[in-house]
Amino acid sequence: ELRDPDEQAHRFRCDLEARGAHGLPRVEPDQHLLAALRAGLPACAGVALGVDRLLLLRVGADHLDQVLAFPTARA
Repeated sequence: ELRDPDEQAHRFRCDLEARGAHGLPRVEPDQHLLAALRAGLPACAGVALGVDRLLLLRVGADHLDQVLAFPTARA
């Protein structure tokens, strides 16, 4: 898991630049996540299988957007 708030902020900036270059709408960086990282996120690993992936397999969908209630493109 990425636990470095400066690196996460950098990645947010890079994502915003890439979105702008592709004509996509601006998505504001998650300031609550950055604040939590600055407060100290304990060591952890993102190895859990998400419910969205299980649902994708169960219904035979081709893309995660088909099983998400609020896909990023529509957020």
